[in-house]
Amino acid sequence: MTAAEKQIKEGYRCRREHRFEDAMVAFNAAVSSARAAADRAVLARALVGLARIERDRKQLDEAYAHYASAEKIVRTLDDASSLAHIVRHLGDVLREQGRFADAAPRYAESLAIYRSIADPDDLDFANALRGAALNADALHERATALARWREARDYYAAAEIPAGVEESDRQVARLS
Repeated sequence: MTAAEKQIKEGYRCRREHRFEDAMVAFNAAVSSARAAADRAVLARALVGLARIERDRKQLDEAYAHYASAEKIVRTLDDASSLAHIVRHLGDVLREQGRFADAAPRYAESLAIYRSIADPDDLDFANALRGAALNADALHERATALARWREARDYYAAAEIPAGVEESDRQVARLS
């Protein structure tokens, strides 16, 4: 395990413990270490870690900037799952900022990437569908929101996430 990977691991440990300042220090160190080692994949992971901390802290502009930097890197790598995940998070940040029209193409791209993957991670795909459903609902696109919630429910069930299944069922009932 490289120094940057250890720092990323430490960053996530601190995040789980709600020690956000310590997590920021660890992720910033990981960014520096990954840059020094010219490890673009690990650099992207460190930037995603920083983005998550900024989101936790409700610093959405900063979170978006870190996700966007990670996106630029991952687009140069052969890692569709990471790209779909990051693009979804860009959509989430835009949605959280109330920028629903700007978020819509991010969700559409993320879903298209997940659909192109032979066996996407069920939870990641479900979360992307959830975000797209919430965004479509905010845009008053009821039919799209309903379709996304129905599909999300199936992926949450496959991932064995009861809370996701329950939320999806509530939303489907509300929109039906």
